Amino acid sequence: TPPSPPSSFFSIPPIPPSSTTLLACIATGSLTGVGVTAFKSGIDLVHAFSFGRAFGIFEGQLSGANIAVIPIVGALGVSGLRAILGPRLDKKSTVADAALKNDRTSTGFRRWAQDALGVPLARVTAAVLTLGTGNSLGPEGPCVELGTAVGNVVMDAGKGGAPWWAEEDARRLLLASGATAGVAAGFDAPIAAVFFGVEVALRVPFTSSEFKGKERSPTVVGLLLASSVSALIAQAGLGSTPAFSVPTYDLRNPFVEYPLYLVLGLICGATSAIFKESLNQGKKIFNSEPLSSVPKTLTPVLGSVFTGIVALQLPQVLFFGYETLDALLAGGDEFTLPVLVSLFVAKNVCTAICLGSGLIGGTFAPALFVGATVGAAYNKLVSILFSGGYDLIVLIFGSDAAISRLAHLQIAEAPAYAMVGMASTLAGVFGAPLT
Repeated sequence: TPPSPPSSFFSIPPIPPSSTTLLACIATGSLTGVGVTAFKSGIDLVHAFSFGRAFGIFEGQLSGANIAVIPIVGALGVSGLRAILGPRLDKKSTVADAALKNDRTSTGFRRWAQDALGVPLARVTAAVLTLGTGNSLGPEGPCVELGTAVGNVVMDAGKGGAPWWAEEDARRLLLASGATAGVAAGFDAPIAAVFFGVEVALRVPFTSSEFKGKERSPTVVGLLLASSVSALIAQAGLGSTPAFSVPTYDLRNPFVEYPLYLVLGLICGATSAIFKESLNQGKKIFNSEPLSSVPKTLTPVLGSVFTGIVALQLPQVLFFGYETLDALLAGGDEFTLPVLVSLFVAKNVCTAICLGSGLIGGTFAPALFVGATVGAAYNKLVSILFSGGYDLIVLIFGSDAAISRLAHLQIAEAPAYAMVGMASTLAGVFGAPLT
């Protein structure tokens, strides 16, 4: 009688913990890609309906008071959600949730479903209403929250039969994969999203032991897989066009422009501090008298009313996707120095008021907007100074001498400085220079 084959011949070998992590990251990235696609499609649908691109209900009537009314309609929807959920609508999904163990067994399935599914979906719906009607926030923050919420669900789904999920490092990686996938799908930038996952979500330097040793969780690989899958799905659903229309430009004179860019970096650092402080002040305004006595269900309407009034004079402060940023990067003639300064102030204030009032959205896009205005304004100011120097030399030495002396002082156009301002301000606000 031939010997029987070993039992392991017919059994499926157990999946190593590292492989389980990668499979979970792929699942998180896939679900996040689908969620972000639905989220951004919802914003486009509400925006098309609100501003008349699909049904024409406001078509031809966007001047005057109508442009101030549309944000209020979205805020009323957010107020309705706040009336239903109360303070729970403010609960964000973050990587810090990895320290918790709120699964089905500890809280009950119904409470788990409400916290893990109901609240994130309500926040996404509120963000669709907020952004689709033009309030001054951005979609990338909700994309990150959505990805983290998906990671939370995948994490809880694996806790019951996998003791390995009890490790906090594994849970942190999974939630960070969700956040990374959200950025990848939201910006269509999978590589930058990995840097975001490391710099912002995990807050781990590349020299950390997280990236060394076979026994450690495969951090970068997991983030890269989640990011790539999520971006691929979003591209299939939303198209593969870049988030911004970046113009081509050249470095006219490195010896002149490198110092100018260095100064711009310092200015953008101060801009980042101003932007973050304005957000803090916006929250304090609604938590202090007399606004603290207003019911929280009504404060979103106050924020949208303020934004609508500002939009009567500066409609660029409203959220229209990245149309205004694209116009800035294209170097439109309408963006004079006074207009840029006005937009800088107005966007800071409107974003702070919208966020502080309880409207739901992120601050990525507003930070980019503010940085672009600073960069473009800086370019125009430097150009004015150089022009003044040219006129002075013409007065003293004549035009031929001025041309020969100042030819080397030519600098790139405003869009180049706007793009650098965007990147620098975003890095300062979120502490993510590589992203």
